Amino acid sequence: MKTKNKLLESYMSWTVVLGQSMHFIQAWKIYTTKSATDVSLTAYIICMLLLAHWLGYGILIKNKVLIIAEGLGLIGSISVAIGILIYR
Repeated sequence: MKTKNKLLESYMSWTVVLGQSMHFIQAWKIYTTKSATDVSLTAYIICMLLLAHWLGYGILIKNKVLIIAEGLGLIGSISVAIGILIYR
C-alpha cells in the first residue's frame, strides 16, 4: 500500500505542476502575437487570488508540491495579466 501511495503522490505532483503550465502557454501566445483581446483580465485576477491562497496554504502546511505548483502558477498568471494590460 505504501508503494501505491508513493506512486500516486509522485504522479499527482507532476500533474499539478504541469497543470500550471497553461498560464505560461497563454502568456507566450499573448507576447508573441502582441494581442490579448480575447483573454479575460477579470478571470486572471480571480485566478491570481486563488493561487495566492493555495500558495499561502502550502507554505502554512509546509507542502513542497503545493508551494512549487502554486508559485509557478502565480508567476504564470501574473505574466498573463501583465500581457493583458500591455496588449489590450
